[in-house]
Amino acid sequence: MQTLKRWSLLALLVIWTSSVAQAATYALDPGSSVTYAASAGEGDRWSGRAPLEKLDLKLDPAKPLEAKFTVTLRPERFDTGNGIRDANARNDVFRTGQYPEIIFRSSRIEGDASPLLEGQARRFKLVGKLTVTDVTREVALNAQVTRRGDKLEVQAGFGFTLSSYKLTRPQFLWIVVDDALTLNMKFTAATQP
Repeated sequence: MQTLKRWSLLALLVIWTSSVAQAATYALDPGSSVTYAASAGEGDRWSGRAPLEKLDLKLDPAKPLEAKFTVTLRPERFDTGNGIRDANARNDVFRTGQYPEIIFRSSRIEGDASPLLEGQARRFKLVGKLTVTDVTREVALNAQVTRRGDKLEVQAGFGFTLSSYKLTRPQFLWIVVDDALTLNMKFTAATQP
């Protein structure tokens, strides 16, 4: 009888430990960035890039919809290749002296709940709060996530309007940037020990 109790206890322990989330913590690989595109009417389009500053990501590949993450970037590092335009964006649009970070915090992930398998590219909707200056709004990013060993490759994008975050639309003489912007982020993250 004692042996049966021990085996039963051992079986329960194995079942319990296998059901405990095996979430790993991931950190950014160098070169991860956000690209953005804007336009000022029909023919004047421009784009730029900013490196991602920080990623806090916890993910159990067996339970991808339970992942939680925060992405931080610093708008003073936006670069379009035009120093005057970049200085205007930093100082007048994003007011980086007062608001040094743009932060996205996930609140839920929608999509296929099955395990994220090695080499498999999956599409998810990442819903969360985007904070730009002193405004926080819910946004949904369409994302593709690919698992490669201990790394994740993520591409996600969404559009938003400058006015919804109380941002001033940049202008030069008679050329005024459209209110709508598109942001795309691409990053690789590796598990941390």
